[in-house]
Amino acid sequence: TPTAIILKVVSAALGKYPQFNASIDMARGEVVYKKYCHIGIAVDTPRGLLVPVVRDVDTKNAIQLSVELSELAERTRTGKIAIEEMQGGCFTISNLGGIGGTAFTPIVNPPELAILGITRTETVTVWDGDTPRPVPMVPLDLSYDHRVINGADAARFPLGSRVRILPNHACMTAAAFSVRQPTTTRSGFRKSSIAAPSRRNSGLETTSYSDASRVRATICATSRA
Repeated sequence: TPTAIILKVVSAALGKYPQFNASIDMARGEVVYKKYCHIGIAVDTPRGLLVPVVRDVDTKNAIQLSVELSELAERTRTGKIAIEEMQGGCFTISNLGGIGGTAFTPIVNPPELAILGITRTETVTVWDGDTPRPVPMVPLDLSYDHRVINGADAARFPLGSRVRILPNHACMTAAAFSVRQPTTTRSGFRKSSIAAPSRRNSGLETTSYSDASRVRATICATSRA
């Protein structure tokens, strides 16, 4: 599925930009960099939005992720998901492509530092020299915590996710990439790192590119109430 491919692509970007795969420990004044890749996927359910976590995304291929994601989403919608399956996420993806729209502002869920929003693919005209051609573009909206993540890194984030999912098969093309800054102040934090926590005792809360030949970046500073 497209979401499974997006999962794999985002995991590659998280590997290149570790500041997106981190959290802030306010009590100790540290930025914690995570040596694992657990990604939450927002799922629309009759009880509201829930975010199950797909674990070790970087170690699985797109087919494995597709099977796991389908099973996880079904159990989430039917209320059979366990609490621990919605904990320990490093980053979240919220895909509204099935509903529609052109852009939205996803809200970062602490202790994560970023969330990627995706809306419906649209076909736009691009020029190849003097020749116009239709190209499918995926609108991407990235919200992030500016205390750790610089605006320039946020703008580069989709470009850092170039990865081959299948032989000779392009991932997707990103366009209309808007970057949102939930916070605007930077603080001095020490750095530390942790390995993957256990499934039952993570102590973490859950919250939520592509071969981007053309990316239109819009930097939008916002504030959090």
